[in-house]
Amino acid sequence: MKEKIQNSELLIETFGKFPTFYDAEVVQILLKRKNNGKYGPTLEASICIINYNSGEKFLVKLSFMNIFGLKLENFNYQNVLGDLYVSDFSEEFFENIKHDKRLLGVVSKTEVEGLNYYVKFEYCFGIEAKFLCSGIVIDSVNLWSDDLEN
Repeated sequence: MKEKIQNSELLIETFGKFPTFYDAEVVQILLKRKNNGKYGPTLEASICIINYNSGEKFLVKLSFMNIFGLKLENFNYQNVLGDLYVSDFSEEFFENIKHDKRLLGVVSKTEVEGLNYYVKFEYCFGIEAKFLCSGIVIDSVNLWSDDLEN
């Protein structure tokens, strides 16, 4: 997954390797219809990840660019992930999901051109989400502080 995410080296520098998102908690989600003045919806997620080697908690902010087909459920007071999955969105993948009304509805190939990834916030407790996007960026990785969540 790390090769699909821009600035993934920020996570590797902090954790010593690309971390798992198992047991991480989504603390904030922001949906924007424009990003840097360009149209194309963006999902920004703030996720708290524990470095189990040091016991320290970090707030990781990610941006998912040009999202499409967002399905978001069960966001509540504690949103623990089973994992965060990112896979390539290919012609074969499109053929397998094009009639899945729970993900995309019935869409044409032109509607999904330029979308590179299928992303899934796997349910453990609380949030469950899936969508397509054109790119993923790690915006920041900071040592956890309660005021970072706001």
